[in-house]
Amino acid sequence: MTVVRDPTMADKIIAFLRKLPITDGEAAGQPFTVDPWQEAWIRDVYEPVKPDGRRVVRSAILSCARKNAKTALIAGLILAHLIGPASVFNGQIYSAAVDRDQARVVFKMVVDIIEMTPWLKRSLWVRDHVSIIEVTDENRGSYKSTYKALSAVVKSKHGLGADFFVYDEFGEASDRALWDVLFDSQQLRANPLATAISTQNDDPSHPFTKMIDNQLANPVAHNVVHVYSAPEGCALDDREAWLAANPALASWKKEASIATAAADAINDPSLEANFRLRYLNQRVSAESQFFRSDIILAANPNGEAPAPTLTQELAATFKDGEEVYIGLDVAKRTDFTALALLSADYPHRVKAWFFKPKTTIASHGKRDHRPYAEWAKAGWIITPEGETVPGEDIADLIVELATRYRVKALVYDFNHADDVIRHVGLKGKTVGKDGTFDILGVRWGNGGNDGTKAVNAIGDAFLTRNVRLDGNPVMNMCLANAVVKEEQDKRRLIKPRATARIDGAVALSIAMAMKQVDRDQEKVAFLPFKEGFQIPVF
Repeated sequence: MTVVRDPTMADKIIAFLRKLPITDGEAAGQPFTVDPWQEAWIRDVYEPVKPDGRRVVRSAILSCARKNAKTALIAGLILAHLIGPASVFNGQIYSAAVDRDQARVVFKMVVDIIEMTPWLKRSLWVRDHVSIIEVTDENRGSYKSTYKALSAVVKSKHGLGADFFVYDEFGEASDRALWDVLFDSQQLRANPLATAISTQNDDPSHPFTKMIDNQLANPVAHNVVHVYSAPEGCALDDREAWLAANPALASWKKEASIATAAADAINDPSLEANFRLRYLNQRVSAESQFFRSDIILAANPNGEAPAPTLTQELAATFKDGEEVYIGLDVAKRTDFTALALLSADYPHRVKAWFFKPKTTIASHGKRDHRPYAEWAKAGWIITPEGETVPGEDIADLIVELATRYRVKALVYDFNHADDVIRHVGLKGKTVGKDGTFDILGVRWGNGGNDGTKAVNAIGDAFLTRNVRLDGNPVMNMCLANAVVKEEQDKRRLIKPRATARIDGAVALSIAMAMKQVDRDQEKVAFLPFKEGFQIPVF
């Protein structure tokens, strides 16, 4: 396909934006300024055209830190497609947002611009109660065009046919459902355009992250991605890093607010994650996640998350007869039952299994905004029939592992594991606390000293890059979700929200904690005896 650059439409859109007023702040009432970085993105989106004059670019992403006039740019583009140079007759324009409040922010910005611009106010009818704006001027080429603000929580989005839509803060969306609805609605439009303007997301499997990474790795003409982000690992008070994520600093934005936030984050480490996400546009969780995504991926095969079969990966990772630990976190209702097989030697080699009832896999995936059904189909999740996971099914796996390997300890949480342990015994492998049993069983809590030991063990293992995972996306998700709560010098893993699953992280952490306990005891046992030396009592 022959592609040429025609600046005509980009020139018109830039000129149109410069006629719109700034609606708030110290510059309220002054004309909107199109900064060089914004102009570069606009030109990359609107200049490439086909021989028939239609735009080449089908989707476009712009990512930068907060407070860089993002909402004003969104509002301006909406008006450019609704009634400006990019408008079409009977066009459908949409803005998308993760919730109603954010959707109203964009809509209100568009309304404020209209109220401050007489020639727009004469031609547009604002229906505030339903978040719709219509073109009413028959002399306008976009007569009968409409703009509507949508949020991801709105259930009914049927009958759409978007000529243009922009998704505000797509990086904060729990899934890509609204994006897909709007994107698919464009199939019959003559010259459609889908855009997202957002800060980044720390999850490597998030749709916004994948869109960025896919385009940067394999550029295609119909997609445009511009990302402004500070370098990974930069100092919080690095002014060059501020500029890299906040291109508006080169023109109108002042440093004072960033400097204040940076100083606060330096003095209070709990604020660092939020500063890196909001002000530096880096891929970190605003909830101070325990494991950074780059550390998790580095522990996966080839530094990424592949999808080999369970059998192949197991055979390649562990040898028959070797010593292992098993960590078990048993779910009651909504969580996963997670089992982590951990090597007794180093580095920590890990194989994970996850159980979830077949009847709940689809609904729970939708609730948690995760592709559980796809992961189950790929073999990463075991899905027994029924409403719950039978203790017998989990026991079957434990017995199989105990037959194949030398299990130094089966470590399980205090909750809901008794039925599983009973079934393990019924299947010929007794579990107990001393040498009279086939498998050493250790109950492990997620609070107090137990929780602290588990957090310290798994934290040290990952921070020293001493873990080799099997690529299971459920384990990656659990690790990415895990947050550490500290209370009176005690630490434990918790969920940051109700729909965040951390079961795999819990199972692995208690297995690693038991492994560390054994290693500490071995060190004490082999200390050379010296006169006056006392063996510590634990």
